[in-house]
Amino acid sequence: MSKSNLATVTCSLSRSDLLEFVEKHGISMCYDPQLPSSNKTTLDAPECYIPLYLSLFTIGNLHLPLNDLCLDVFEFFKCHFFLLNRFGVVCVTTFVIACKAYEGEATMPIFISFLTLSPTGNWLMFQKMPGHSIPSIYGNSMSNIPDWKLEFIFVKHTLIFYVRPGLITDFCHGHDNFAFPYPTKPFDETLWNRLRHHSFEAQTFSKHILYLAGLASSLEHAPNNPSILIDGEELALCNFIKKPSETPSFSLRPSDQPIDVGSPLVDCLKVAVDNHQVESSSVLKDKDVSSLELAVVGEGFSGQNADVAKGFKKRRSITEALEEEATVVRQVAGDNSSRTVPKKRKPKGPRRTSTRELERLKPHIKEAEHLGQRYLDLESERDFLLKEVEKVVDLSLKLKATDLEKVELMKDLLPLAVKKLFESGHSNHALGDLQQKEINFGRSQALDEVHGLGDSWYFKDVQDYNLEAEKIFVEAIEDFYKLKFPYISLLIEKAGRSFEELAAMELPSIQEAPFT
Repeated sequence: MSKSNLATVTCSLSRSDLLEFVEKHGISMCYDPQLPSSNKTTLDAPECYIPLYLSLFTIGNLHLPLNDLCLDVFEFFKCHFFLLNRFGVVCVTTFVIACKAYEGEATMPIFISFLTLSPTGNWLMFQKMPGHSIPSIYGNSMSNIPDWKLEFIFVKHTLIFYVRPGLITDFCHGHDNFAFPYPTKPFDETLWNRLRHHSFEAQTFSKHILYLAGLASSLEHAPNNPSILIDGEELALCNFIKKPSETPSFSLRPSDQPIDVGSPLVDCLKVAVDNHQVESSSVLKDKDVSSLELAVVGEGFSGQNADVAKGFKKRRSITEALEEEATVVRQVAGDNSSRTVPKKRKPKGPRRTSTRELERLKPHIKEAEHLGQRYLDLESERDFLLKEVEKVVDLSLKLKATDLEKVELMKDLLPLAVKKLFESGHSNHALGDLQQKEINFGRSQALDEVHGLGDSWYFKDVQDYNLEAEKIFVEAIEDFYKLKFPYISLLIEKAGRSFEELAAMELPSIQEAPFT
C-alpha cells in the first residue's frame, strides 16, 4: 500500500472507535458521523459528506466550533482542512496558543508572514515561508505517527459549509505552484518580533489549555478558575508551554478567589519585553459577563532574569523566553456586592475597557451563532424526518391493503380457474373431440372382436374399422393433456387485478387460439 496515496489508503477503525471519538470530541449527531467500510478510502465519501481524520482532533488540537483563525487559514489557502496532515494542523493551533502567550492575537497577516502551504505526498502541511530574512518559528517537528492516515470517518459537509461555504468545492487544494505572496496588510510588529526571536515547539495540548487560549469553546470550566498544577506548583499558561514533558493536573476554585500566578496583581503594569512596552490594564467587573483575561507581565530582573536586564541577546526558545514572563489570568464574573467597589479614576489615556470586553465576548457571540445555526439545522432535519415518517406510514398502509387483496385473490383463484375451465368453449371442443375418438375406439374394438369369430365374416367393406384404433385413442388422450388453454395465460397476466375484474374478464374464442 502506498504511504501517500489517497486512492489506496483505507479505513481501519472499528465501530467502538467511532463511538469513542464522537463522544469524546463532541461531534454532533446532526453531522451524521459514519464509519467507512474497510475497503473505503477518503475519496469514497457519499454525496454531501466529507472525510474527517481523527488525528485533526486527537493530535491537531482542533475543537468544534472551529477557531476563527483556523477557518481564515483554510479559506486563504483554499484547502480543505481534512487534507492537512496532523503536523499541518498542529502548526496552526500552536501558533494561536503562542500568540496568546505573548499577549497578542493571531491574525492572517502574521501567520502568512512566517508560514506557507506546501504538499507532502497527497496531503498538505505548513512550512517556513521562503526567504533568508524570514525566520523559522518552530523547533523540532512532531514524531511520526504512521497510522493516522488509516483513521478517518465520514461526516456531513454542513460541518464546514455553513461557516465557510467556499471551502466545499472539490477534493483539492486549489493551487498548482503553491506560491503565496508575503502579506501586504499591516500587522502587530511587536508580536511578530517576539515570535521571531523565540521559537517554540508545535505540540498537542490538553483541552484546558485550548480553552484558555480560545481554541476550545467549551464552557465546562467557565464558572471557575482553572488552575494548572505541575508537581504542586501553580503555573500560568506560558509557563505550562515550557514544560511539555510534564503531566499537568487541574483544579477548580471559586470564581471570587483571586488567582496568583507569580506576578504582582496591580491595576496597571508597564514592563519591557523585547524592548517593547506592554500595558495590562485592569478590567471593570460586569456581573453579567464571565470570561478570562490573559496578559503578559514581567517577573522583574531578579535571579535568572538578570541577564535580560544586562542586555543578554541570543536566540532563545519560547520555553526560555517565557521564564521572564507569566500570564495573569483574571476572572471577570461574580457579584459586586462581595467586593469593595474601587473609586473611579480619571483615565490617563484612551479607554480600552469596552473594546476588551467586546473582544472577550466575541467567542461567546460566535458560539451562540453556531448554536443557533445548529438549532435551525436540527429543526430542518426534524421536519424532513417527520415528512419521511408520514410517507413510510402511508406506504405501509398501502402495502398492507395490497397484501390483503392478494390473499383474497389467491384464495378465489383456483375455484375461478376451474369454473372458467369448464365454461370455456375451447374445453368443450376438446372434450367433444375426445368423446368422438372414444366412440370410434369402442366401435373399432367391437368390430375387431367380431372379426376374430372366423373367416365366415368379411368386414373389409366396413368403413369405420381401423386396426390402429387403440393407438389413435392413446394419442387423443395425450393430445388432451397437451392442450393449451389461452385463458389460463390470461389469468396469470391479469393476476395483479382485483377479483371482480378477473370475474368479468372476457375469454378468448377457439378461433383466436386454434386447437392442435
